[in-house]
Amino acid sequence: MPELRWQERELVRRFYGPSAEGEPERRFRETIERQLLPGDRVLDAGCGNGRFAAMLDSFGVSADYTGVDANPRLLELAHDLTADLTHVNAEFIQADLSQPAWEESLGQPRPRFDLIVCLATLQHMPGQALRTQIVRSFANLLASGGRI
Repeated sequence: MPELRWQERELVRRFYGPSAEGEPERRFRETIERQLLPGDRVLDAGCGNGRFAAMLDSFGVSADYTGVDANPRLLELAHDLTADLTHVNAEFIQADLSQPAWEESLGQPRPRFDLIVCLATLQHMPGQALRTQIVRSFANLLASGGRI
């Protein structure tokens, strides 16, 4: 049993150690910078307070950003957080991803996105069928060559 506890502590140390040193953030930034071209359209599904838009702006990424969230209070915070962005043109739309045809809230003609992100959102959706439906709706919103 002591050997198992040591192994668990070692796994935790290896997992969280790089987090303390900013390693996940650096890798995330590099991934985003490889994925986006200037002027790309980004959909942040479940955008919350708009933190991803602010992060893109801090990276110097030029993008047209659409954030979607069901919570009106979070969308207010997102507007406040992104009011003075330099590189990112941000808009926010209230829509509930768990509802059928949520993407109609994006308007007509339906926009196409070069990158769709859904950070810390799908796990809040009950059931595999709903999660699959949501990811399929993302696929229908992709521009040619787009990425989820």
